[in-house]
Amino acid sequence: MAEDFRALAVDLGASNGRALLGTISGDGVLALEEVRRFPNGFVDVAGSLKWDYERLRGEVKAAVDEALASDRPPQTVGIDTWGVDYVLVDERGAAIEQPFSYRDGRTRGAMERFFREIMPAEEIYAASGIQFMEFNTLFQLACEVWSGAERLDRAHKMLMMPDALACMLCGSMRSEYTVASTTQMLDASTRDWSPRLVESLGLDVRLLPEIVEPGTRVGTYVSDAGELEVVAPAAHDTGAAVAAVPAENGRPWAYISSGTWALVGVEITEPVLTDAARLAGLTNEGGVEGTFRLLTNVMGLWLIQECLRIWKKDDPALDIVEVCRRAGEAPAGGALVDPDNERFFAPENMPEEIAGYCRDSGQQAPGNIGAVARCVFESLALKSRMVFERIASVIGQMPETLHVVGGGARNTLLCRLTAEACGIPVVAGPAEATASGNIITQAMGLGRIGSLAEGREIVRRSFAPERYDPAGGDEWRKMYERFRELVG
Repeated sequence: MAEDFRALAVDLGASNGRALLGTISGDGVLALEEVRRFPNGFVDVAGSLKWDYERLRGEVKAAVDEALASDRPPQTVGIDTWGVDYVLVDERGAAIEQPFSYRDGRTRGAMERFFREIMPAEEIYAASGIQFMEFNTLFQLACEVWSGAERLDRAHKMLMMPDALACMLCGSMRSEYTVASTTQMLDASTRDWSPRLVESLGLDVRLLPEIVEPGTRVGTYVSDAGELEVVAPAAHDTGAAVAAVPAENGRPWAYISSGTWALVGVEITEPVLTDAARLAGLTNEGGVEGTFRLLTNVMGLWLIQECLRIWKKDDPALDIVEVCRRAGEAPAGGALVDPDNERFFAPENMPEEIAGYCRDSGQQAPGNIGAVARCVFESLALKSRMVFERIASVIGQMPETLHVVGGGARNTLLCRLTAEACGIPVVAGPAEATASGNIITQAMGLGRIGSLAEGREIVRRSFAPERYDPAGGDEWRKMYERFRELVG
């Protein structure tokens, strides 16, 4: 029997970060143990929304040192985060300034200006294959250029968020492929920076780091607590989550990586760079082992998270479990919203914004917490169906099984509604898919796991899923017709 393999996964999300120790036993079972958890969130800096980067650096280093000082220290560490956001660093790897959050308002209108003044959408998509969202790195950097700020002149490298934190540990200034693909600056065919897109910004190509594949060893971290190898895992959190989808080869399957965002898609082996894919709002993000994630970013549980933030002001004891209970008791088939409407991106008061959307679209606004939550959950389920139909129109195939991974896999109501709305079975779990995929790709890089298929077999062996079968077809058909009219 092979000896155990231990790896530390540092997983940073928009609202919190955590470090989990993953142990793959000699008989191929993965166990996870939380080492440290800490809050995250953007802060207001002179009217701009930025990440508290120095605090994040301190939390990550503390988590690694804590794991190293334990009686079962990890052999490797890998960091994953959300995509698109970057850190401009000097020659020593120190941040020039606090990095902007993708929710900052500086990119409003930037995408349209870019199309108008620099390059049309068709050319960008034909190269990158990335869904157009105004906070993509391409447009964030365009705002840097247009603002005339000195940050770009002072910067030695532009590092994506997980790459910058890995640099803090070991000094490496390289960019992992899955997270680099979210920039909309890669050529999907060559899996490297697109000279055409980089030059369109007037950037010095030397600002951009070398791209490495997931699983690449990038350096060694040394501290008083010990030392360990730093590995670039699938450093985009969705890339890591999809690597841990417990699917088997054979019948067509799809996934939803369900959290603050819902990433709704399928795994493919070649990018789809057609006008049909562009017009369907599909993105070709980089995956593990030469794959691509053909998906759409949907504004996911962010709507509920922001509602809960407001509701807790009146009821501090309220939690997501109670919200889901009330949603389950609320009548079905009420008001619906488009989760991706721009008014839900960063509102001051999400419940009021949902009520306003309903009134403006000729619907009766939901009258209590349960009804609001039911509205959000049903709308998310219906938006998933819409995305799968768009994907099917491009690749000619609907999935037969839907895997829900991430935090949303714990939400039994949302999983059930999604199965009913999409009309296909939902297999939910693992909830800790991102950390699991992070650890699996670290193990692949060190040769402890031979393939992505083997890694997924370990996930199936380690975590028992929940299955939800569809029901209520005619009611959902009518709701979907109403939703399609609403969304347009």
